[in-house]
Amino acid sequence: MRDRHFSATLRQPGKLLVRTLLIASLFSSGIAILPKAMDGIRLLYHDTNPVTWMKHQVGLVQPGQYAVEMSNALENDDIALATSLYELSLEHGISIPQKLKARLDDANSWSETAKRKARCIGSSFVTDQVQCLEGLLASSIADLSPIGDAKELLNQPWPDYDIVSVGIAAASLTASGASFAAGSGLPAKIGITTLKILKKSGKISVALLADLRRVLSRAIDKDQVKSLSVQARQLDPTNPSDWPLDELISTARLIIRQDAVNELSATGRNLREIGNTAGFRGTIETVERSNTLKDLQRYQEVAAAYEGRYRGALALTKGRRVFRIIDQFWSLLVWMTAALIWLATAAWFISRMGWRILRAIRREPRL
Repeated sequence: MRDRHFSATLRQPGKLLVRTLLIASLFSSGIAILPKAMDGIRLLYHDTNPVTWMKHQVGLVQPGQYAVEMSNALENDDIALATSLYELSLEHGISIPQKLKARLDDANSWSETAKRKARCIGSSFVTDQVQCLEGLLASSIADLSPIGDAKELLNQPWPDYDIVSVGIAAASLTASGASFAAGSGLPAKIGITTLKILKKSGKISVALLADLRRVLSRAIDKDQVKSLSVQARQLDPTNPSDWPLDELISTARLIIRQDAVNELSATGRNLREIGNTAGFRGTIETVERSNTLKDLQRYQEVAAAYEGRYRGALALTKGRRVFRIIDQFWSLLVWMTAALIWLATAAWFISRMGWRILRAIRREPRL
């Protein structure tokens, strides 16, 4: 009898240790699982905010990926991206190796920044590869004027014209009239010009081009396009100063419906705001991964919320379609299933412990 009591006494600390570890494990796993599951429920049933979707995707990234993407950005001389990733790592409490941080500090020195901007502007004059905002301004002075839009129309292989190029040029001419008349259309004009440059350089995704064709095919008056083609073929390429720009702007307003102009102008403003936040590279990365004009609006909202961390978020979520529920369904389902298992385990453990405590209280002798 005494031997059994002695053995039971020895086993008590072991049981206590096991129960303590179980409680700690249950608590720590709950901290990891439950917030993700709540995000999943909110995303699937309530929340359509693109910022919330992006935060969910960034939250799934492994901590080590931050350093990998930062190192790749520095190797490619993309210091703005490396800085964006570093700022995002600070927000999420991710530790970055000290050597990598030192490389970033060196690259962000005043002299290195000036050299990069000079290289970008120079290459933008010589080639069509625009990679920074300064280079965009250097290469698009002509495109910002109505003459640039008229040249786009003049260079079309009439009658086999590209509906996207003609639609963008017509919308840009219409925005030119608003811009030069009152100045109110200038942000949209700059954004539409950016879209035109990206189209010419092949940076727009196939899906986004298809969406542009869908919008413009319903909005362009083909009879008026014939009239515009006649005007365009009468222009003297060697003497742009004599081009009847007022007539071209008037014809452009007849070619394309105002709702399509408004949609392209809104897209232009979105691109302009993304460019202000993330630079021209950030604009290119956004356009390349957007499937619809609606996606551009969503990314603009994300850029406004993330500010300098926006390009970092894009880099960490590359290869993922952030705003498609079907693409996120399985990961959300895994987290919600894990939460259900956790809740069932927690309920079983609490009920078992409660029952033991209740039995112990009942056995306790009364005074």
